[in-house]
Amino acid sequence: MLRHLGPALVMALLADVAPALAQPVAPPRTPGSVFGGETGRKARETVDVSASLVYAHDSDTPAEFQGIIGSDVLGGRSTLFNAGAEYKWDGSRVQVGATGATVLRHYSEVNDGTISGSAGLGASARLGARTTFSANQSLAYAPSYLYGLFPSTQSDTPGQPTTPAPATDYALDDTASYNYGTTVSLTHGLSRRSRVSASGEYHVTDFLRETQGRRDLNVGTARGDFGTNVTRHVEIRAGYHYRTGSFAYAGALASGADASSTEHGLDLGVEYSRPVSASRRMVFAFEFGPATTTIPVTTISGTTTSSITTTDERVLRYTSDGSVTWEFSRAWNTRIAARRSLEYIAQLAEPVFVDGVSAEVGGVLSSRLDVQGALRYSNGASASTAGALKFDTYSAETLARYGLSRSLALYVQYVYYFYDFQQKTALPGGLPPSLERNGIRVGVTVWASPLRR
Repeated sequence: MLRHLGPALVMALLADVAPALAQPVAPPRTPGSVFGGETGRKARETVDVSASLVYAHDSDTPAEFQGIIGSDVLGGRSTLFNAGAEYKWDGSRVQVGATGATVLRHYSEVNDGTISGSAGLGASARLGARTTFSANQSLAYAPSYLYGLFPSTQSDTPGQPTTPAPATDYALDDTASYNYGTTVSLTHGLSRRSRVSASGEYHVTDFLRETQGRRDLNVGTARGDFGTNVTRHVEIRAGYHYRTGSFAYAGALASGADASSTEHGLDLGVEYSRPVSASRRMVFAFEFGPATTTIPVTTISGTTTSSITTTDERVLRYTSDGSVTWEFSRAWNTRIAARRSLEYIAQLAEPVFVDGVSAEVGGVLSSRLDVQGALRYSNGASASTAGALKFDTYSAETLARYGLSRSLALYVQYVYYFYDFQQKTALPGGLPPSLERNGIRVGVTVWASPLRR
């Protein structure tokens, strides 16, 4: 718990990227808004900082779980302090971004707490008339959670963390981990209509207290695709991806060995992008294709190591990925993301095949009041063991913020989180097989932009 404070304070110095609807560093800048409203001047270089002090109450600790994890983490009254900073530099050929966040949470009923944080640094550059290169590096320190089962609606802007944000509202226990993420991409235009691109991602989850049921996770992905514009607003593309994950599968735990799986897939997609005004767009993107996954399956016929045999099983599935982004006014926007894919979740001892959808909407109701809302759902099961790890999970959040001045606002937030693994047995690491959480947050947010030029 707080004994992990030292290493995490490095990120705390950068400091707000808590759950998906936690306070953004920069409030929405719209004409006439009191809190953070537009200045009318476009800035090339900006720094935004924010801090929030929050009272929270969660009611979700069934007595049957208290002996497994402890009510000090899952429920009751708590106080949160969120702090964040965001830097952006937009040049004629280079864009640079950096973000940092920290969330400190103290549980008053047990006089203990947790800390989480994240930091990201990224850049995008035009290397020539038709070539663009981008790179992003992120680091997160967080307690254990299953939030990665939901599709991400996060935009791919320089400096945004590629690893999960410190979603303390979804924390399941105090087993903390470091999460590292690296992404690089290169795009080259072959002509005015067509282009090729290549990208790579590498993610690591490093548990501070690694156990047999909760082992470190490494996932790498390489992609390549070709795209061409068939009309002014429509692009079609075809590509290939390779993915590999290495961690302790459930069947390999008896031998104490790690195992790995590999995935080869074809991706066929279309993107429709159309301006709805001089500064706003609607973008629809969808990909679909077959993927062959090789998964190790372990058979245990006795109690000795020599009685454990592992064979590779090849499975053919169809994966898909889609999103819709619509800025339907200067004050309102929405984003929907759907995904059907193989996922590696560090808190689970084997990969899972997931169908999921996420939807978010946000905007300004009046000069002083802005709101945000989100709904998420996913279901799936083990990719390697038939009938195992079947689950359903839901999440809902809503937040309303009232601006007292350009730099000060009050807000209230409601959080709902539910998951259910049908086997009703404890998950790896002793996590409960099901959970239903209702939470309320009431807080005050201070925001400033010390650099804007």
